Amino acid sequence: MKTILELRNKEIIEHEGDLVIEGDVGENARILVTNGSLTLAGNIHSGAMIYVSLSSEQKPPPSRPASIVTSKGMIPIVRANHSETIDGVRYHFGSVSIGDRISTVGKVASFGNGMYEITVDSNYNFFSPMVTAIIYGLKYTGHKIRVEGENVFVDGQLSSGVNVDDTGNKFKKNKIIIKGAILDNVIINSDVEIEAGNIGKDCHIDCKYEGIIAGNIGESTLIKVFKNIHVQNVSPYVRIQSEQGGMVAQNIGERTIVNVRDNIEVGDVGDFSSLNTIQGKITMTGQVGKSARLQEKKTIEMSDVKLPQEFMSKLGFN
Repeated sequence: MKTILELRNKEIIEHEGDLVIEGDVGENARILVTNGSLTLAGNIHSGAMIYVSLSSEQKPPPSRPASIVTSKGMIPIVRANHSETIDGVRYHFGSVSIGDRISTVGKVASFGNGMYEITVDSNYNFFSPMVTAIIYGLKYTGHKIRVEGENVFVDGQLSSGVNVDDTGNKFKKNKIIIKGAILDNVIINSDVEIEAGNIGKDCHIDCKYEGIIAGNIGESTLIKVFKNIHVQNVSPYVRIQSEQGGMVAQNIGERTIVNVRDNIEVGDVGDFSSLNTIQGKITMTGQVGKSARLQEKKTIEMSDVKLPQEFMSKLGFN
């Protein structure tokens, strides 16, 4: 691990392994990290560019086709030794994979809406009373594993799982951790998960294999990730995209576009904004702005939501 005090304006640093910067990253500075974590204690100033990459040995393997497109939208491909419907519930037995999300040997009950229950099948789990599943690259072991959207419960307790590599061994998960703020016009291109404070205007954040946790998002910023997005208040004209995950936000500003695969949870939605999910549901707890567009394959849930008359008419209410 290498530690430096700060990175001044226009300075460039290249490093393989973990890098810690105890102060600020100056304007138009450049950081290039390979096969390690990056921890920044200060702020990232305007025009800075950050690249954190993994070697081919550390990148996730290319996934096989996990979904098919039908008239009903994107449907995950299920592979199992055999499947059958019992009392209206679809069960999969043996070596089971569901899209790129779940991989296990046992019995999987599919309840719809992203809900699954994984238990032992005596025909396949010969020597163990517990079942193991890999869910989005994390390993879970227990008597009963229940998947509810992006949450996983093991024997009734919420679990964060264990990181595993191809051999089943624990490995260190690299991250970008930014304890200060990301100011305007910053570019971050990352192969690893990002944890940050507030993000300024006109930033470009690209996370190829993981997700992002951040504070407020400034105007006209683009966030593009592979997994889940957890942010606070999103300013107007922001673009947010997740290829395989969902999004949780406090509020969405006007003329903002959100495109994700899984669930969206949000408070207020600003005027002329668009929220789209391929296979999840949209849950709102605040107000929906004028001409906002909500598109999903599941049910929109609203709690204490006040809708303008124009939006109510579009839903079929007078």
